[in-house]
Amino acid sequence: MVSINLDDAVADAQQSLKDKGFPAPQCLFLLGTGMGSLPGSFESLGVLPLHELNGVPSVWHEVELVVAQAETDQGVCTIWLMEDAPGSLQFGIGGGPERPAWERAFPVWLAASMGARTMVHTSAATSLRDRLPVGSLATISDHINLSGHTPLLGLGPTNLGPLFPDQTRLHHPGLRLRASDHLQALGQTVESGVGACLQGPSSITPAEWKWLTGTPADLAIQDCAGPWIAAAHAGLALIALTCITDGGQEPMRMQDLLQAAENSAPLLEDLLPMLVPDLLQVSKDMEFEV
Repeated sequence: MVSINLDDAVADAQQSLKDKGFPAPQCLFLLGTGMGSLPGSFESLGVLPLHELNGVPSVWHEVELVVAQAETDQGVCTIWLMEDAPGSLQFGIGGGPERPAWERAFPVWLAASMGARTMVHTSAATSLRDRLPVGSLATISDHINLSGHTPLLGLGPTNLGPLFPDQTRLHHPGLRLRASDHLQALGQTVESGVGACLQGPSSITPAEWKWLTGTPADLAIQDCAGPWIAAAHAGLALIALTCITDGGQEPMRMQDLLQAAENSAPLLEDLLPMLVPDLLQVSKDMEFEV
């Protein structure tokens, strides 16, 4: 039976990982856009279904943890890669409100407890600005939580983070700059913008789109508040990358969204391995600061 206490659940999963001999990560890749062929860019150290770990909430039981490493000029970087857990639409009552709020972001705390210092999160987004066209990539410079949800709800005192985490330095500016440099080397450009965290699954209405364009938000992104706030609580430096799949003003056609996401996938898969040396350097810098 899964513990309802975050600290105990993380400790149980951490011990299971140590018993199985899986190495600690420097970086967590939590991929809301799916893994695709990305694991093939690294040396695989193993694949582990999360249901084999004690303490892992049931919402994550269908997800696999891919452990990999990459050689960089700064040394060897160990990476954990996993897709985001199924949302409430796919998962049904298992992801419903009767479960602790922290469950949806559980791997963030697990990775941090094992030694991760940096995190990459990918997602799909609705553009609210003309400078962010459909089919492009964007980095997140800040966010506004409009979802009505936080993974810290009811968490209380914990050894895994402060009661009120600092979010002013969550979205790492240096990593955003390096992402821009790498994309320029690939012949691409990337814009940065503020993400509005919304509760999914639904498309935004015309009135919501109009209202959102009057706020500081540049992008509307569903189900991102959980991992981002958890990253701040766990003390991780975050780079959030989003594929812009629609503009929000036209009737939503699922085939168009899927096509836009598919078109963005190769560029994202080229970019992420290029970021690994930067992620490792930030991890080392954070360890030095501590």
